[in-house]
Amino acid sequence: MRTNHPAGGRAPASSMWSGSLVPSVRDRAVGRETSAVVERPDGGLQISVETELAFNDLTLRQSIVASYDGTLRPEWCRVDATINSRGLQMAVDVGARDAVVRVQAEAGDEENTIPLGGQPLLLPDNCFTLHALAAWSAVCGNRTGREEALWTALPVGRDVRISGPTARRVNLGGIDLGSPSMTLHLGSDLDEHVWFVDNRVGRIAIPRLHVRVDRAISRTLAGERECTTR
Repeated sequence: MRTNHPAGGRAPASSMWSGSLVPSVRDRAVGRETSAVVERPDGGLQISVETELAFNDLTLRQSIVASYDGTLRPEWCRVDATINSRGLQMAVDVGARDAVVRVQAEAGDEENTIPLGGQPLLLPDNCFTLHALAAWSAVCGNRTGREEALWTALPVGRDVRISGPTARRVNLGGIDLGSPSMTLHLGSDLDEHVWFVDNRVGRIAIPRLHVRVDRAISRTLAGERECTTR
């Protein structure tokens, strides 16, 4: 897979983030994540993401709508999810100095206020598309201008490091995936690598979890629509 590294400091066009990603675990497809983007007149973006996953005893159906300003700083996010048979709704509203997180779940409702410093923000922890958007923002230099920086992950408020491209190659299941465009360090020995291809998300990989996510490529053959992954 040919990879490239995004350049420039502008927010990406809507065509970059509209489409489908196909996650797989140990080379077995386990669902699909589909996104659509509306570009606002002020340069901001509103992204809608639908995620469906089914793996072992876990089933997830999730709808996310997130709003970003022209520098790709999150403004708000709404999540409506069903995990197995349990429903969950979450609202995140980001201000200048703090973020307010409201959760409605079967176990009860909860509201938390998370103080914010000067670190850039990552939304939310369980969405491939929004993680890739954060990686794009970091590598474009929209945030700190550094190749590696700390981000604040919402809704939990923990620190996440994002680092720029290196010569280190990623191996997953004996397959050499090449050098990623960006890496999100989600925890101890838990890295999420992102590759950009033709200024779009081409692939995401989390080797420790044996997870690979490929962009679905739609094409018309003999009058029929089919999807493949690159």
